[in-house]
Amino acid sequence: MINGNNPEAKRIHILEKEIEDVHLQADSKLHYRLKLNHMHHRFQKNSLILDAHLSAMSDTLNAAERDKQKCEKMMGDIASAKAKALKDLERTIREVETERSHRERTLSSRKNEALNAEKMEAWREERL
Repeated sequence: MINGNNPEAKRIHILEKEIEDVHLQADSKLHYRLKLNHMHHRFQKNSLILDAHLSAMSDTLNAAERDKQKCEKMMGDIASAKAKALKDLERTIREVETERSHRERTLSSRKNEALNAEKMEAWREERL
């Protein structure tokens, strides 16, 4: 009986082996459950971090879009100011050209008057 050769001792030995196998399975399941809980907590933490990151990225995107709209408005203002400046330049060029041609005509007229005056003076001196 002490050696465990009788049927009850063998049955006890088989039951002890089954109990050990069940304990091993329970320990394995407990370890697996702990790993799953750890992963669940990590996923929750990462989810919060990701949500915060996505929120920050969304805010950054919105700010960039506002900046883009401001830049587009400024580009429109610049284009408008450039067009106005070009019109003013063209108007000024026309005015300068008009004034130049007027001055050239006046100068030409006065040169002719001076030439005529010299001729008249020469003619008057000839007559005297």
